[in-house]
Amino acid sequence: MKYSDIEKHLIFGHNLVSLRFELIAYELKPHEYSYPERKVERLLSEFADRYEIRADSPSSHLKASDIPDKLVSEIGLRQPVAALLMSFGYFIGFWWQTKQHGGEILAELERNNKRVIEDLDFEFPGIKNQITEVIARFRAIEFDEGMTYQLYEQMTEAIAEHIRKVGRTSESDKPITQVGQNRATSESRIRNQVFISYSHKDTKWLERLQIHLKPLERLGLVNRWDDSLIKPGENWREEIKEAIESAKVAVLLISADFLASDFVSTNELPPLLASAQEKGAVILPLIVSPCRFEETKSLSQFQSVNPPSRPLTKMTPNNREEVFVALTRAIENALQIK
Repeated sequence: MKYSDIEKHLIFGHNLVSLRFELIAYELKPHEYSYPERKVERLLSEFADRYEIRADSPSSHLKASDIPDKLVSEIGLRQPVAALLMSFGYFIGFWWQTKQHGGEILAELERNNKRVIEDLDFEFPGIKNQITEVIARFRAIEFDEGMTYQLYEQMTEAIAEHIRKVGRTSESDKPITQVGQNRATSESRIRNQVFISYSHKDTKWLERLQIHLKPLERLGLVNRWDDSLIKPGENWREEIKEAIESAKVAVLLISADFLASDFVSTNELPPLLASAQEKGAVILPLIVSPCRFEETKSLSQFQSVNPPSRPLTKMTPNNREEVFVALTRAIENALQIK
Protein backbone atom coordinates (compact mmCIF):
# COMPACT_ATOMS: atom_id res chain seq x y z
CA MET A 1 0.00 0.00 0.00
CA LYS A 2 1.43 3.37 -1.05
CA TYR A 3 2.05 6.33 1.27
CA SER A 4 -0.44 8.40 -0.74
CA ASP A 5 -3.15 5.75 -0.31
CA ILE A 6 -2.66 5.58 3.45
CA GLU A 7 -2.75 9.36 3.70
CA LYS A 8 -5.88 9.50 1.52
CA HIS A 9 -7.80 7.12 3.79
CA LEU A 10 -6.70 8.81 7.04
CA ILE A 11 -7.38 12.34 5.80
CA PHE A 12 -10.81 11.35 4.52
CA GLY A 13 -11.55 10.08 8.02
CA HIS A 14 -10.49 13.49 9.34
CA ASN A 15 -12.83 15.21 6.89
CA LEU A 16 -15.68 13.15 8.34
CA VAL A 17 -14.87 14.57 11.77
CA SER A 18 -14.87 18.14 10.51
CA LEU A 19 -18.26 17.72 8.89
CA ARG A 20 -19.71 15.87 11.83
CA PHE A 21 -19.00 18.75 14.19
CA GLU A 22 -20.92 21.08 11.88
CA LEU A 23 -23.83 18.66 11.76
CA ILE A 24 -23.86 18.32 15.55
CA ALA A 25 -23.99 22.10 15.91
CA TYR A 26 -26.93 22.22 13.50
CA GLU A 27 -28.79 19.40 15.28
CA LEU A 28 -28.34 21.01 18.70
CA LYS A 29 -29.06 24.58 17.64
CA PRO A 30 -30.87 24.61 14.27
CA HIS A 31 -31.91 28.23 14.75
CA GLU A 32 -28.31 29.37 15.10
CA TYR A 33 -26.53 27.12 12.59
CA SER A 34 -27.50 26.26 9.05
CA TYR A 35 -27.36 22.78 7.59
CA PRO A 36 -24.02 22.41 5.68
CA GLU A 37 -25.70 21.02 2.59
CA ARG A 38 -22.99 21.99 0.13
CA LYS A 39 -20.27 20.51 2.30
CA VAL A 40 -22.21 17.26 2.64
CA GLU A 41 -22.73 17.03 -1.11
CA ARG A 42 -19.06 17.83 -1.74
CA LEU A 43 -17.91 15.15 0.68
CA LEU A 44 -20.24 12.53 -0.84
CA SER A 45 -19.01 13.45 -4.30
CA GLU A 46 -15.39 13.23 -3.15
CA PHE A 47 -16.10 9.83 -1.60
CA ALA A 48 -17.65 8.56 -4.84
CA ASP A 49 -14.68 9.80 -6.89
CA ARG A 50 -12.00 8.46 -4.58
CA TYR A 51 -13.46 5.03 -3.97
CA GLU A 52 -15.53 4.56 -7.14
CA ILE A 53 -18.59 3.82 -5.06
CA ARG A 54 -21.89 5.54 -5.57
CA ALA A 55 -22.95 7.27 -2.37
CA ASP A 56 -26.61 8.14 -2.71
CA SER A 57 -28.05 9.96 0.29
CA PRO A 58 -30.37 12.94 0.45
CA SER A 59 -28.18 15.47 2.19
CA SER A 60 -31.20 16.99 3.94
CA HIS A 61 -31.65 13.73 5.86
CA LEU A 62 -28.02 13.05 6.73
CA LYS A 63 -27.47 13.30 10.49
CA ALA A 64 -24.22 13.62 12.40
CA SER A 65 -24.31 10.00 13.51
CA ASP A 66 -24.86 8.88 9.89
CA ILE A 67 -21.56 10.28 8.59
CA PRO A 68 -19.05 7.57 9.64
CA ASP A 69 -21.65 4.78 9.62
CA LYS A 70 -22.83 5.35 6.08
CA LEU A 71 -19.55 5.92 4.29
CA VAL A 72 -17.43 3.37 6.14
CA SER A 73 -20.08 0.68 5.67
CA GLU A 74 -20.33 1.57 1.96
CA ILE A 75 -16.66 0.91 1.39
CA GLY A 76 -16.16 -1.85 3.96
CA LEU A 77 -17.38 -4.78 1.87
CA ARG A 78 -15.24 -3.89 -1.15
CA GLN A 79 -12.14 -2.33 0.39
CA PRO A 80 -11.94 -3.49 4.03
CA VAL A 81 -8.47 -2.11 4.74
CA ALA A 82 -9.38 1.28 3.27
CA ALA A 83 -12.48 1.33 5.49
CA LEU A 84 -10.39 0.41 8.52
CA LEU A 85 -7.90 3.20 7.87
CA MET A 86 -10.76 5.62 7.27
CA SER A 87 -12.30 4.62 10.62
CA PHE A 88 -8.93 5.08 12.29
CA GLY A 89 -8.53 8.52 10.72
CA TYR A 90 -12.01 9.42 11.92
CA PHE A 91 -11.54 8.28 15.52
CA ILE A 92 -8.05 9.75 15.82
CA GLY A 93 -9.38 13.08 14.57
CA PHE A 94 -12.39 12.94 16.87
CA TRP A 95 -10.10 12.07 19.80
CA TRP A 96 -7.74 14.95 18.98
CA GLN A 97 -10.57 17.49 18.67
CA THR A 98 -12.24 16.26 21.88
CA LYS A 99 -8.98 16.05 23.84
CA GLN A 100 -9.32 19.64 25.00
CA HIS A 101 -12.65 18.88 26.71
CA GLY A 102 -11.89 15.56 28.45
CA GLY A 103 -14.70 13.74 30.22
CA GLU A 104 -16.59 10.55 29.37
CA ILE A 105 -16.73 11.24 25.63
CA LEU A 106 -12.92 11.34 25.49
CA ALA A 107 -12.74 8.12 27.51
CA GLU A 108 -15.10 6.40 25.06
CA LEU A 109 -13.03 7.62 22.11
CA GLU A 110 -9.91 6.20 23.78
CA ARG A 111 -11.66 2.82 23.94
CA ASN A 112 -12.74 3.09 20.30
CA ASN A 113 -9.19 3.96 19.24
CA LYS A 114 -7.87 0.91 21.08
CA ARG A 115 -10.29 -1.36 19.22
CA VAL A 116 -9.46 0.09 15.81
CA ILE A 117 -5.74 -0.23 16.56
CA GLU A 118 -6.26 -3.91 17.41
CA ASP A 119 -7.95 -4.39 14.05
CA LEU A 120 -5.11 -2.58 12.28
CA ASP A 121 -2.65 -4.84 14.07
CA PHE A 122 -4.59 -7.82 12.72
CA GLU A 123 -4.25 -6.51 9.17
CA PHE A 124 -0.66 -5.24 9.60
CA PRO A 125 0.94 -7.46 12.29
CA GLY A 126 3.18 -5.50 14.62
CA ILE A 127 1.93 -2.05 13.63
CA LYS A 128 0.36 -1.41 17.03
CA ASN A 129 3.62 -0.19 18.63
CA GLN A 130 4.30 2.47 16.00
CA ILE A 131 0.76 3.83 16.20
CA THR A 132 0.64 3.96 19.99
CA GLU A 133 3.97 5.84 20.04
CA VAL A 134 2.50 8.59 17.86
CA ILE A 135 -0.66 8.76 19.99
CA ALA A 136 1.44 8.97 23.15
CA ARG A 137 3.35 11.96 21.78
CA PHE A 138 0.17 13.86 21.02
CA ARG A 139 -1.53 12.80 24.24
CA ALA A 140 1.25 14.52 26.15
CA ILE A 141 0.69 17.93 24.54
CA GLU A 142 -2.11 20.48 24.62
CA PHE A 143 -4.63 20.49 21.79
CA ASP A 144 -3.64 22.84 18.99
CA GLU A 145 -5.67 23.05 15.80
CA GLY A 146 -2.50 23.96 13.90
CA MET A 147 -0.91 20.62 14.83
CA THR A 148 -3.71 18.51 13.38
CA TYR A 149 -1.88 18.04 10.09
CA GLN A 150 1.26 16.97 11.98
CA LEU A 151 -0.75 14.30 13.76
CA TYR A 152 -1.97 12.80 10.49
CA GLU A 153 1.43 13.20 8.83
CA GLN A 154 3.21 11.34 11.62
CA MET A 155 0.53 8.65 11.70
CA THR A 156 0.77 8.16 7.93
CA GLU A 157 4.57 7.94 8.12
CA ALA A 158 4.38 5.39 10.96
CA ILE A 159 2.00 3.13 9.04
CA ALA A 160 3.85 3.49 5.73
CA GLU A 161 7.23 2.83 7.35
CA HIS A 162 5.93 -0.31 9.02
CA ILE A 163 4.56 -1.61 5.72
CA ARG A 164 7.90 -0.89 4.00
CA LYS A 165 9.82 -2.83 6.64
CA VAL A 166 7.45 -5.76 6.93
CA GLY A 167 6.72 -5.99 3.21
CA ARG A 168 3.67 -8.00 2.21
CA THR A 169 1.07 -7.81 4.97
CA SER A 170 -1.10 -10.62 6.21
CA GLU A 171 -4.21 -9.62 4.31
CA SER A 172 -4.19 -5.99 3.26
CA ASP A 173 -3.00 -6.56 -0.28
CA LYS A 174 -5.09 -9.63 -1.00
CA PRO A 175 -8.41 -9.68 -2.87
CA ILE A 176 -11.47 -9.21 -0.73
CA THR A 177 -12.64 -12.77 -1.41
CA GLN A 178 -9.41 -14.18 -0.01
CA VAL A 179 -9.52 -11.85 2.96
CA GLY A 180 -12.95 -13.22 3.77
CA GLN A 181 -11.74 -16.81 3.41
CA ASN A 182 -8.77 -16.23 5.70
CA ARG A 183 -10.91 -14.60 8.33
CA ALA A 184 -13.25 -17.55 8.26
CA THR A 185 -10.46 -19.56 9.91
CA SER A 186 -10.60 -17.37 13.01
CA GLU A 187 -13.43 -18.10 15.43
CA SER A 188 -13.37 -14.57 16.81
CA ARG A 189 -13.98 -13.24 13.29
CA ILE A 190 -16.65 -15.81 12.39
CA ARG A 191 -19.09 -15.59 15.25
CA ASN A 192 -19.48 -11.95 16.13
CA GLN A 193 -23.15 -11.94 15.22
CA VAL A 194 -25.68 -10.62 17.71
CA PHE A 195 -29.23 -11.80 17.09
CA ILE A 196 -31.98 -9.62 18.54
CA SER A 197 -35.34 -11.24 19.25
CA TYR A 198 -38.25 -8.94 20.04
CA SER A 199 -41.95 -8.28 19.60
CA HIS A 200 -42.76 -5.67 16.98
CA LYS A 201 -44.80 -3.88 19.63
CA ASP A 202 -41.46 -3.20 21.35
CA THR A 203 -39.82 -1.67 18.28
CA LYS A 204 -38.87 1.52 20.11
CA TRP A 205 -36.61 -0.50 22.43
CA LEU A 206 -35.05 -2.26 19.46
CA GLU A 207 -34.27 1.09 17.88
CA ARG A 208 -32.61 2.33 21.06
CA LEU A 209 -30.50 -0.80 21.25
CA GLN A 210 -29.48 -0.34 17.61
CA ILE A 211 -28.19 3.12 18.48
CA HIS A 212 -26.06 1.77 21.33
CA LEU A 213 -24.62 -0.99 19.14
CA LYS A 214 -23.64 1.39 16.33
CA PRO A 215 -20.10 2.14 17.60
CA LEU A 216 -19.32 -1.59 17.78
CA GLU A 217 -20.85 -2.23 14.35
CA ARG A 218 -18.90 0.63 12.82
CA LEU A 219 -15.65 -0.99 13.90
CA GLY A 220 -16.70 -4.40 12.65
CA LEU A 221 -16.66 -5.83 16.18
CA VAL A 222 -20.34 -6.71 16.15
CA ASN A 223 -22.53 -7.96 13.35
CA ARG A 224 -26.05 -7.08 14.48
CA TRP A 225 -29.01 -8.97 13.08
CA ASP A 226 -32.72 -8.38 13.59
CA ASP A 227 -35.66 -8.87 11.26
CA SER A 228 -35.57 -5.25 10.12
CA LEU A 229 -32.67 -6.35 7.89
CA ILE A 230 -34.87 -8.74 5.90
CA LYS A 231 -35.46 -7.29 2.45
CA PRO A 232 -38.71 -7.58 0.47
CA GLY A 233 -38.83 -10.83 -1.46
CA GLU A 234 -36.33 -12.68 0.74
CA ASN A 235 -37.22 -15.98 2.39
CA TRP A 236 -37.68 -14.73 5.93
CA ARG A 237 -37.70 -18.21 7.48
CA GLU A 238 -34.34 -19.04 5.95
CA GLU A 239 -32.92 -15.62 6.85
CA ILE A 240 -33.90 -16.06 10.50
CA LYS A 241 -32.63 -19.63 10.58
CA GLU A 242 -29.23 -18.66 9.18
CA ALA A 243 -28.95 -15.64 11.50
CA ILE A 244 -29.64 -17.78 14.57
CA GLU A 245 -27.19 -20.47 13.49
CA SER A 246 -24.36 -17.97 13.15
CA ALA A 247 -25.17 -15.95 16.28
CA LYS A 248 -22.81 -16.07 19.22
CA VAL A 249 -25.01 -13.75 21.30
CA ALA A 250 -28.78 -13.44 21.41
CA VAL A 251 -30.46 -10.43 23.01
CA LEU A 252 -34.08 -11.01 24.02
CA LEU A 253 -36.23 -7.92 24.56
CA ILE A 254 -38.57 -9.40 27.14
CA SER A 255 -42.09 -8.07 27.63
CA ALA A 256 -45.62 -9.46 27.90
CA ASP A 257 -45.92 -9.01 24.13
CA PHE A 258 -42.70 -10.96 23.60
CA LEU A 259 -43.88 -13.84 25.79
CA ALA A 260 -47.28 -13.83 24.07
CA SER A 261 -45.83 -13.92 20.56
CA ASP A 262 -46.53 -17.21 18.79
CA PHE A 263 -44.00 -16.26 16.14
CA VAL A 264 -41.20 -15.78 18.67
CA SER A 265 -42.05 -18.89 20.67
CA THR A 266 -42.27 -21.05 17.53
CA ASN A 267 -39.61 -19.70 15.17
CA GLU A 268 -36.96 -18.04 17.32
CA LEU A 269 -36.80 -19.30 20.90
CA PRO A 270 -36.45 -23.06 20.23
CA PRO A 271 -33.38 -22.74 17.94
CA LEU A 272 -31.88 -20.02 20.17
CA LEU A 273 -32.19 -22.18 23.28
CA ALA A 274 -30.78 -25.15 21.37
CA SER A 275 -27.84 -23.02 20.22
CA ALA A 276 -27.18 -21.97 23.80
CA GLN A 277 -27.09 -25.58 24.93
CA GLU A 278 -25.22 -27.10 21.98
CA LYS A 279 -22.96 -24.29 20.74
CA GLY A 280 -22.55 -22.14 23.82
CA ALA A 281 -24.43 -19.15 22.46
CA VAL A 282 -24.90 -16.47 25.11
CA ILE A 283 -28.49 -15.45 25.90
CA LEU A 284 -28.94 -11.93 27.30
CA PRO A 285 -32.52 -11.14 28.36
CA LEU A 286 -33.36 -7.44 28.69
CA ILE A 287 -36.57 -6.82 30.62
CA VAL A 288 -38.38 -3.96 28.92
CA SER A 289 -41.75 -4.09 30.74
CA PRO A 290 -43.44 -6.04 33.55
CA CYS A 291 -44.14 -9.64 32.53
CA ARG A 292 -43.94 -13.27 33.63
CA PHE A 293 -40.25 -13.67 32.87
CA GLU A 294 -39.39 -15.25 36.21
CA GLU A 295 -42.20 -17.78 35.80
CA THR A 296 -41.00 -18.72 32.32
CA LYS A 297 -38.37 -21.30 33.28
CA SER A 298 -36.95 -21.76 29.80
CA LEU A 299 -35.89 -18.09 29.87
CA SER A 300 -35.38 -17.27 33.54
CA GLN A 301 -32.49 -19.75 33.67
CA PHE A 302 -30.51 -16.98 31.97
CA GLN A 303 -29.36 -13.98 33.99
CA SER A 304 -31.17 -10.87 32.81
CA VAL A 305 -29.28 -7.64 32.20
CA ASN A 306 -31.61 -5.74 34.52
CA PRO A 307 -33.63 -7.17 37.43
CA PRO A 308 -37.18 -8.30 36.45
CA SER A 309 -38.45 -5.98 39.19
CA ARG A 310 -36.87 -3.02 37.37
CA PRO A 311 -37.96 -3.15 33.73
CA LEU A 312 -37.06 -0.29 31.40
CA THR A 313 -40.57 1.14 31.55
CA LYS A 314 -40.14 1.82 35.28
CA MET A 315 -36.82 3.64 34.86
CA THR A 316 -35.86 7.22 34.23
CA PRO A 317 -34.44 7.93 30.75
CA ASN A 318 -30.93 8.22 32.18
CA ASN A 319 -31.18 4.89 33.99
CA ARG A 320 -32.44 3.23 30.80
CA GLU A 321 -29.39 4.48 28.95
CA GLU A 322 -27.16 3.03 31.65
CA VAL A 323 -28.84 -0.36 31.20
CA PHE A 324 -28.27 -0.24 27.44
CA VAL A 325 -24.60 0.59 28.05
CA ALA A 326 -24.39 -2.35 30.46
CA LEU A 327 -25.93 -4.55 27.76
CA THR A 328 -23.36 -3.50 25.16
CA ARG A 329 -20.58 -4.29 27.62
CA ALA A 330 -22.12 -7.70 28.31
CA ILE A 331 -22.10 -8.30 24.55
CA GLU A 332 -18.44 -7.24 24.37
CA ASN A 333 -17.58 -9.68 27.16
CA ALA A 334 -19.50 -12.49 25.47
CA LEU A 335 -17.68 -11.84 22.20
CA GLN A 336 -14.39 -11.45 24.08
CA ILE A 337 -13.77 -7.97 22.68
CA LYS A 338 -10.87 -6.40 24.54
